[in-house]
Amino acid sequence: DSFYKSLKNLGYRALQELKRAERYSEFVSVILIDLEQWEKNLSPEERETLFYLNWEKDLVNLLKKRIRETDIASGLENNKLALLLTETSPEGAKVLAKRLTEEIKLFFQTQGNSDLQLKSLMNIVSFPDKERGKEQFLHLVQALRANK
Repeated sequence: DSFYKSLKNLGYRALQELKRAERYSEFVSVILIDLEQWEKNLSPEERETLFYLNWEKDLVNLLKKRIRETDIASGLENNKLALLLTETSPEGAKVLAKRLTEEIKLFFQTQGNSDLQLKSLMNIVSFPDKERGKEQFLHLVQALRANK
């Protein structure tokens, strides 16, 4: 489990899962949670209130509790965290992303900010995806491996 704390290592695992999904005609999805853009819009006071000493660890632990045992969560690197969701359709990933957005909002509200705008916090890619094909999935996995 600690091996996948790195976004790069999770990216390699996502490629393995993509190959498995292609071979067995199954779904695989990745949700990239990007707090970087959101954090840039915070005031220094908000940042000080929200980001206490171990907030990253607490957030990762919260999210790990909200996914299945078969799913994999990376650690938080550069204010990004990825979730690898095996056997999860695009619709299932969207439902989970919506639920996790609410969980993250509640997490930060307990730190004293009740007016968080968390739109476009998550990027979801799935395979197979009739609209975007495999390329979108590969593009996100490549970004994870490059840790961008």
